[in-house]
Amino acid sequence: EEEEEEEEGARFQSRADARKAVVPVDFVVPPSTSLVAITGPNTGGKTASLKALGLALLMARAGLHIPAGGDGSDSTEPSRVPWTRRVLADLGDAQSLELDGGLSTFSAHLVRLQRILRASDEECDGNHSVVVLLDEPGGGTDPAEGAALAAAVLRASQTRSLLTVATSHYEEVKALAESGLVGAANAAVEFDAETLRPTYRLLWGEFGQSNAISIAAGLGLAPELVKAAEKRWRRQQRAAAAATGDTSFDDADDIQELADALERERETQERRAGEASLALDRAEDLHAEVVERGARLLDLRTRFTMEAAETRAREGMEEALALINLVDAREELDEVVRGLMPPGWTLDERGDAVPADEGEGTEDDPGGGPGWRSRRRWTPTVGETVVVRQLGGAEAEVVEIDGADVTVRLGGLVTRTPLAGVSPTSKF
Repeated sequence: EEEEEEEEGARFQSRADARKAVVPVDFVVPPSTSLVAITGPNTGGKTASLKALGLALLMARAGLHIPAGGDGSDSTEPSRVPWTRRVLADLGDAQSLELDGGLSTFSAHLVRLQRILRASDEECDGNHSVVVLLDEPGGGTDPAEGAALAAAVLRASQTRSLLTVATSHYEEVKALAESGLVGAANAAVEFDAETLRPTYRLLWGEFGQSNAISIAAGLGLAPELVKAAEKRWRRQQRAAAAATGDTSFDDADDIQELADALERERETQERRAGEASLALDRAEDLHAEVVERGARLLDLRTRFTMEAAETRAREGMEEALALINLVDAREELDEVVRGLMPPGWTLDERGDAVPADEGEGTEDDPGGGPGWRSRRRWTPTVGETVVVRQLGGAEAEVVEIDGADVTVRLGGLVTRTPLAGVSPTSKF
């Protein structure tokens, strides 16, 4: 309950504030005036002024007190309103989406205008006791055609009514009073150029600009859209002025347009510079990533190479150990075989059994006869392939000869052996 009371108090306070903020509308229609065109900015109170006038006329016709005072300087002076038999109005939008007989915005307004003109003819008894209120006649279509239609309708309504009041943004409607049309007058809702906001006061004898762009800016339209609209509007105004010989749009507008163009170019260059900076940062990050990946790949390749070298070395060591073990086993086996061989037979360098005159000799003749002596006169040369008894009769390449020793290479294994322990690969 306390919260409800607080909300109710807040509403009453808001209503009190609203009453204090109400701006009165002064309708001071000059004598002999039968047509009033109210112009000015959007949201400035043009349509609200029409509604206030129509409501006051109907209240007076019903014998009610109207919510009005004097002329402002003396609130005790009574307000005066004309007697009217009917108030005919076209306010708001009567657009219909019905499938059968639906009307567009323009069509709905046109139907209402036809009804108002017909009703004005029926009530026209010489006294012109009808008041017509029209909100932006000719709207909802091509601006040029709509302006011409609005001017024609207002002229026709003026001849049929006691008073016709219309709101409009069309220059043709504003020009009716300026063109010397008898009984036509202008009024404008005031616009504060400093705050860019309407004041909701009605100024008689003046016509106002729509200030649509300023109103749009005040209502929060994006600044870039407001600037683009203002530029386009200035260009259109300059073209229209050039066509009519008007020099009101002078070099100052050209300078402003040039300044705007330079500002846009500056913003464009700043944007491009920002994009280039971002692209440079991305390129530097990519370069750093490539360098890092290259380093990782190099480390990986080095590790693989070292592992492969270690594997080959280990395999070489294993092969060498196997050969050494084989040599030891071969020498032991040869000793056993020699002890079992018959007299006159021996083992050659390959381990084959041969007659003693072709082998290494016997215990009585270690030299092995004439054949042995001829073989001992043979000396290998560097690069020659020989049979190495120490390697189990395997063939190896001579790398170096140093006196009674010779260095041979078998695959990845390099070893030294006595010169007497090698023989040619073929027999003499």
